[in-house]
Amino acid sequence: MFVGFVADESRPLPLRPLWSGFAANTAIYAAGAWVIVAGPRTVRRMVRRRRGLCAACGYDLRGLREGAVCPECGRARV
Repeated sequence: MFVGFVADESRPLPLRPLWSGFAANTAIYAAGAWVIVAGPRTVRRMVRRRRGLCAACGYDLRGLREGAVCPECGRARV
């Protein structure tokens, strides 16, 4: 059939996880998922703040006094 294939050769399967590797993989994949899901939102809010816009809705806050709330969404200016 297949060259080099032995049908009755048995190898034990690893059935217990390596917890340190499992924890490291979980942390790495969670960080990657955060970058994909929440990263664009965070970057968008930072850009809006630098431009003088409301971080939540993007309303232009230039010309309003410091500490005023956004007239569009009511969120406090940070």
